[in-house]
Amino acid sequence: MAYIDTSALVAYYCPEPMSAKIERAILSIAHPHISYLTDVEIASAIARKVRCKEVSFPDGHRIINFYRTHVDKRLYCWLPLDLKHFQVARSWISQFNPAVRTLDALHLAVMASNDLPILSSDNQLLAAAEYFGIQIIPIT
Repeated sequence: MAYIDTSALVAYYCPEPMSAKIERAILSIAHPHISYLTDVEIASAIARKVRCKEVSFPDGHRIINFYRTHVDKRLYCWLPLDLKHFQVARSWISQFNPAVRTLDALHLAVMASNDLPILSSDNQLLAAAEYFGIQIIPIT
């Protein structure tokens, strides 16, 4: 079991330099977990790729639909966000060290409360996870 970082999922669904490594890593996880925040971030990331013309409009829809098909087939285990996650995220951000982005702090709070490691290739996120005592599964 592991929590899959949104950037890893984006690379899983969209061709990127790390896509093959990320695909192997994701497929090796028995019960990949995501949160409702991940769902919104996937849509945002694909929309950004469409706006930047990295992905065509029709391909953007196909990618989101393919991801949603996986969600509908329950290939991911859902983790909800609630008030305690926002409180933990605020507390961690308020420490001023390490530099942790708002949404990353929320993801990390969800992982910590569910005692899940994180699968990611995002070095800043992995460093914050380690700092807060969350097990990491780096994709290098």
